[in-house]
Amino acid sequence: MSQLSFLDNAREGKNNWWMYLITFIAVFLVMMLGTILPVEILNKFNNNLLNSIVGLGVGFALSLISLYLLARFLHHKKLISLINTGKQVRWSQIFKGGILWAVLASSLTIIYMLLNPSAFKFSFNFYPFLILVIISCLCFPIQAFFEELFFRGYLMQGFGLVFKRALIPVIITSILFGVMHASNLTNLNQTLLVITSTSIMGLLYGIVTLADNGIELAAGSHIANNLLMAIFFNSGDATFSSLPSLFVSSTETVVDLIIFIIAAVLFVLILFWNRKADLRKVLYSRTD
Repeated sequence: MSQLSFLDNAREGKNNWWMYLITFIAVFLVMMLGTILPVEILNKFNNNLLNSIVGLGVGFALSLISLYLLARFLHHKKLISLINTGKQVRWSQIFKGGILWAVLASSLTIIYMLLNPSAFKFSFNFYPFLILVIISCLCFPIQAFFEELFFRGYLMQGFGLVFKRALIPVIITSILFGVMHASNLTNLNQTLLVITSTSIMGLLYGIVTLADNGIELAAGSHIANNLLMAIFFNSGDATFSSLPSLFVSSTETVVDLIIFIIAAVLFVLILFWNRKADLRKVLYSRTD
């Protein structure tokens, strides 16, 4: 057994390599079809960009269900083993991660907004904004929780069975996480920057997950980040650039990356200020 009991959870159930391959392909297909089909159907009645968020919610909800079924009946694993090392979800950690990230990210963005007000455009239309808030609060938590469960739970534990150094599964799943978001952008420079930023995001979430022995802090932060970007500080270059968000920015993606890195460093420092040993075990521990 290792010092990282979250990775040790992978030893539960069956772990044949082909099971991971089947699960990865099946979940990916469900996610793609579950996202595209609802959008196509909704667009026949009302061609609205909010349909894309609804499609995301449906697609990731179906992906979450498929991951549960495959983990339970193919791998013979309990879902909680992909979440933490205990017996129930730590909701307090989800709220802690979400609130802390919301405070840090919004504060840094507001500071940048005050320094460079021309980069932001205020846009408020009550009814579309209200619909955006409702749909986002329903759909983005599902998306973020699934991604943490899949990347930081299922895949990271799986790679932990293969590699001895605990940090390697974190790095691999972070790169996969970044690459999976490559389709969100339309030009090469934006794509490379988004892959970089989401890979760094995955690295942050992976380290926090192992240090805290669970995905809850990462899930809370991920949910807050997505809600902030959709509802309050939407980038004009983002996938959902035409959403009726409160502010639309014309900032370069590299600026968003710098803000994210600063927020990520502060996030880790605040959470683990008195738990430095938990961070060291992620960097130096072996999984055997």
